[in-house]
Amino acid sequence: MKFLRVVLFVLGLVCLAEVAYVYYILSFVDSPYLIVGIILCSLSVYWAKKKKRRLKSLEHDLFKKYKMYLSDSEEWLVILVACTIVLGLIIKSYRDYKTMTAEAKKKIERQKKDEAYVRKLKEVIDQKNELLQQAIKLKRNKLKNLRINRNLF
Repeated sequence: MKFLRVVLFVLGLVCLAEVAYVYYILSFVDSPYLIVGIILCSLSVYWAKKKKRRLKSLEHDLFKKYKMYLSDSEEWLVILVACTIVLGLIIKSYRDYKTMTAEAKKKIERQKKDEAYVRKLKEVIDQKNELLQQAIKLKRNKLKNLRINRNLF
């Protein structure tokens, strides 16, 4: 039972570490991992705080009622399965981090490209606007000169 408390606590810490890492990298809180981490850590702390006497009597009653005695090889098999699950969770989380980080980097690069394109487009539009303003000014001056010339004749 002590091993189970330690495993639950470690799993809870792994979940909370994953939440912290994702928040640090992407400013995003992964709620399922947060909830599972809090529940697992809370359960392990709760079980650690209980009196040993009460736990022993409860374990004895459960084992007696359901005949849940495990041999040494079965205990090691359970430990192996638990370690495999934890390792799988860590590997999956690592792969998810890699893909999410790569997607975030692509998004940032695309945003930088778009911003550069918009800046260049703005410069072109400003240049054309200046040319258009000069053309309008020249046309007004030409019309003004024509009116002055007509008034002279």
